[in-house]
Amino acid sequence: MLTDALPRNTNRAGFLESDRIKTLDLPQGGRLLAITKSIESAMKAGQSAAIRRAWADFLAATSDFYELPDCGIRVLAARPLRVREGWSSELFGDYNVASNGEQGVIPMNPKNLITLSILSCFIFAFAGFNSERNVQTQRDETRPSLLSFVDMNTYTLVLSDPITRAKAKVDLKRLPGWPGPAPEHTLLLPDGKKVLVTYMASATEPVGIAVIKINSINWTAGTTDVQVVKNLETDKEGTRSTFSSITQTSPDQYINKKVEDDWSRPVFAQLHGPTLLPHSRFAYLTMWTDDRIVGVDLDADKLLASQRFGNASNHLHGVFFNDNGTLGLGVGYFYDESNLSVFRPNRQTGALELLGEIHLGTADRYAAFIHNAFWLDDRFAIAGTMQFGPTSLTPAKASIIGPSIWLVDTRTMKASKIIGTAKAVDDSGVLRSASWITVASDKLFVAEEDSLDASYANDGFVAVFDFSNREHPRFVKRLRPGRELPAHFSVAHSLSTSVDGKTVVVESYTSGYVLTIDTGTLAVSEIASPKEGFKMPHGAWIAGRKN
Repeated sequence: MLTDALPRNTNRAGFLESDRIKTLDLPQGGRLLAITKSIESAMKAGQSAAIRRAWADFLAATSDFYELPDCGIRVLAARPLRVREGWSSELFGDYNVASNGEQGVIPMNPKNLITLSILSCFIFAFAGFNSERNVQTQRDETRPSLLSFVDMNTYTLVLSDPITRAKAKVDLKRLPGWPGPAPEHTLLLPDGKKVLVTYMASATEPVGIAVIKINSINWTAGTTDVQVVKNLETDKEGTRSTFSSITQTSPDQYINKKVEDDWSRPVFAQLHGPTLLPHSRFAYLTMWTDDRIVGVDLDADKLLASQRFGNASNHLHGVFFNDNGTLGLGVGYFYDESNLSVFRPNRQTGALELLGEIHLGTADRYAAFIHNAFWLDDRFAIAGTMQFGPTSLTPAKASIIGPSIWLVDTRTMKASKIIGTAKAVDDSGVLRSASWITVASDKLFVAEEDSLDASYANDGFVAVFDFSNREHPRFVKRLRPGRELPAHFSVAHSLSTSVDGKTVVVESYTSGYVLTIDTGTLAVSEIASPKEGFKMPHGAWIAGRKN
């Protein structure tokens, strides 16, 4: 095989630097393996258009991961064969390097030359992707079957095995080093050895994060040995929220007149939306009650400097990162907030760069109040909305799109509605507020909570859609109280998906349930229930979960 000759002058140092590379970081999550299977299938079928699409996906994935501009791909009908005086040469693959940055070619610089050699290895060695599968398998085997959540009412931290449904409890009020306030969210690290637990501010208590080390768990006794190793206080007691004043203007959207009784605009500061940045040492939370993004260095157990981006980070509920940790989506979690803020993270420093905002709809008609975003790959994500109708914050001539699901393209910076609002329990669409969404086993699960109308917590559902075609999901069924769900179940608040995608955990902070749903059969089992004394479970997190 003939390859490029060793450069003589200008690019020699970059070439030699590339040649010294012995190991490579690979995009995780199995995406490259899936793409190579698509390339293989298209090649066998001899479909040039399918081959071109598959290779475009490959280039997009590697360009995002190695932080390079996109380049083009040509698919030849046959490999060019050159015959000369008894010998022949056949072109298997090539790339075009230019120094002027033209579209379709890669600008020439040392960093890009190094990465070009990496891409060449990918082009000529598909078999190497089997190692990605092996590495991923080994990684998954080291992740424990472990779930964490808190009971906000009883100040209890709960660790559970979602397979056996065994539980171990910690009374936080009696745990040495616990700062005192009510717990709210958990973030369980992939190895199951450490859990971050947030606590809420009040007039007399601060807001922050307790870093808790998990030393051991005795499932038989239902106990666990844990210790608070760090208390990361973000704000002092009495720190107030900065929500805009809002009133009801339409029967379609209820607004509680008593602010002190309204969960959607708490008086004091609260940290929400914990997430992990893949391939880094950083976790992130958002101060939902203002415009701060709070980072945590997990190696040092210390806070990063808060980051603020004006309206783009105002009242976000988390920044959700794609599998490769190249992009994050911050979701606007308040009335009339229709924005998904797109960030590029620095995996070495934890700094975020705002790339822009994607809005769900137009200025005149939009969907709003977003609890989470779920990444389908490194480019596309989905988001669900909760708001039903206009409020005093809605522009005079604008209208609100009810609870719905949107497909988000971070390359074009656009979003399109793929599921609309249902009018009845058996209708296709989203019936109650789409509080949380996740995808597993080619199914889209939508946690629907009854929390933004005057009735509050009368019911709660989990809507299930066939998601084999992301642009055209097909309604399967709606899991409902008294049938698939417990009779007194209400407010399906959040979902947490197991690493293998076989189980989804749904929690209800109003009815005291934590349930598992088998993503294949849709069978429902109980992990926690009010019969066991659970009152307000919240913040469920499965170790190693996606998003």
